[in-house]
Amino acid sequence: WQNCIFVVDGDGKVIEVWDQWDHLFEGSDGPGPHRIRISPYDPERRVWVVHETGHQIFVFSNDGSELLMTLGEKDVPGDDETHFAKPQDVAFLPDGRVLVADGFDNSRVIILDAEGNYLDAFGERGEGRGEFNVVHSLATGPDGRIFVVDRDNRRIQVFNETTRAAVW
Repeated sequence: WQNCIFVVDGDGKVIEVWDQWDHLFEGSDGPGPHRIRISPYDPERRVWVVHETGHQIFVFSNDGSELLMTLGEKDVPGDDETHFAKPQDVAFLPDGRVLVADGFDNSRVIILDAEGNYLDAFGERGEGRGEFNVVHSLATGPDGRIFVVDRDNRRIQVFNETTRAAVW
């Protein structure tokens, strides 16, 4: 596990390597970091890294010098308020809340506050409205809509952010 996280410029040239964090991914059965995101609403521009096979999410300072937060327990999958089972993605709401696609095994979307505290979750395994079969990616859009990529059901479900009612 070397050079798991690196920064490139607009031309694709590597300008930084965050190899001080390679140890976080050692011993993984999978590919290491699955997704990297920065909230457009975060004035600190913290870097969120989803480690699918480690069942964790890391939050770094924007320059990579500090690990600010670790969510989940390394190599311990679960479906409670403090564990994930192969998380896939994160998305952000303007008020600071964070959505987690805890979807490969759990088929749910978790809602966290800006400090990473569990607030709520929605979804379960299935094929109906509000049910998922691998929540693979998330996005937020106008009017508080939440877009959930329901990979193995081959669809995108759209939810109202306030009531989380399907709006498609």
